[in-house]
Amino acid sequence: RMGNAEMKAKHFDAALEFFTSSRTETPLKGIEDKIKEVKKLKEEADRLAYINPEEGLKAKERGNQFFMEGNYPAAIKQYDEAIRRDPTNASFYNNRGTAFSKLMDYGRALDDIQKALELDPQYVKAYMRRGNIEFALKQYHRAKRSFARGLEIDEKDAGCQEGLEKTVRKIFETSRMPPDPEQQRRSKEDPEIKALLADPSLNQVLQQISQNPQKANELLSDPAIKDKFDTLVAAGMIRLG
Repeated sequence: RMGNAEMKAKHFDAALEFFTSSRTETPLKGIEDKIKEVKKLKEEADRLAYINPEEGLKAKERGNQFFMEGNYPAAIKQYDEAIRRDPTNASFYNNRGTAFSKLMDYGRALDDIQKALELDPQYVKAYMRRGNIEFALKQYHRAKRSFARGLEIDEKDAGCQEGLEKTVRKIFETSRMPPDPEQQRRSKEDPEIKALLADPSLNQVLQQISQNPQKANELLSDPAIKDKFDTLVAAGMIRLG
């Protein structure tokens, strides 16, 4: 009873002490579940008590300094602190994602950038960062969309403009070169590309084009089919030259 009362009053340390002593002295049914519940509530209360946006900004500035010095692990630690202090600030995730990308930890980098965009869907810089990571991974079909999405929000953004231009050039170049095994391997792991490769209507068009290349423009007149075709080209699954 004392443990329940302390838990209700949000005195989690005291509640945990009562429940733990009850477990050792006179074990009660469900006591382990109570201990787990109190620990979880205490952890959440501690997390909320630690939130301080002002301190988060200070940690971000320290992280930025380490980033400029090229000390990316130290920068990440400061961005970790910034996020603990204010988990609602999209720029903290964007900065940490950028630091992860410098270490070529692209998986965690993309996770952070995606979190930044969930918090702020209009965050143009995050679209630019995501596009650059996707470009580095040779996911040109995704990079093209990321840069284009950023430009839909701000058509004058230099980072997205430059990113889109270099991606379009790269798609043109790679589509006329021998297949890139690394790019094709990654593309085949992409759920979107898998679905396109299994699309019956698209496969029918591709077969007709291979049999009669002169009819390609006519066969690709449907915007939906053309978009799918262009995606496979950008993903390195179709060669044009």
